[in-house]
Amino acid sequence: MHLEVADRLREMIERGELIPGSKLIEKDLCQSFGVSRTPMREAIRVLAADGLVVLTPNRGASVATITEAQILDSFLVIGAMEGLAGELAAPRITDAQLDDIRAMHSAMLECRAADDLDGYYVYNRQIHDAIFDIADNALLKETRRIIFTRIIKLRFIARIAEDEWQIAIKEHEEMLVALEARNGPQLGAILRRHLESKRIQVARWLQRQSSI
Repeated sequence: MHLEVADRLREMIERGELIPGSKLIEKDLCQSFGVSRTPMREAIRVLAADGLVVLTPNRGASVATITEAQILDSFLVIGAMEGLAGELAAPRITDAQLDDIRAMHSAMLECRAADDLDGYYVYNRQIHDAIFDIADNALLKETRRIIFTRIIKLRFIARIAEDEWQIAIKEHEEMLVALEARNGPQLGAILRRHLESKRIQVARWLQRQSSI
């Protein structure tokens, strides 16, 4: 049960419902989740091991904060992992898996055309998650999950300019071409560039926020 609770808490952190620095009130969370304190405490320890929660003696648990430098460093690390996942996934992707990713890509573009940003990011993440699934490396996937949770909400709050939209979509189209060719080195290079584009976008957004 504590792993299920940990997953729910992780989702709340991802969505920004539990903001960095906020204190985790066990009593309130237990009541909200309908669980006892034992699985809640175990779940909090799991998130602390992932670096998402900070445990302070005599003060309890709080959601970990992350600095601008840590955010940008995280994008660099994720970019390297995405590249490796692409190199592993492209040669082994099946026709059925490729069709699934094509469908996700089409749905993502439809959401973009309809200005449905939430839908766009859902399909966007599904595409990247699918590549990691196909890469079939448990350690790579788990490490990416831990780091990604800390910064995923920035995909929803960092506003993207029209020219950046076009770059992101073009890179996704290039990813499809590399997957169709089963070209691992090509897909790896595209994914690294794609995450670097995202890092630059977030850096610009953070700079604008600091000047407000």
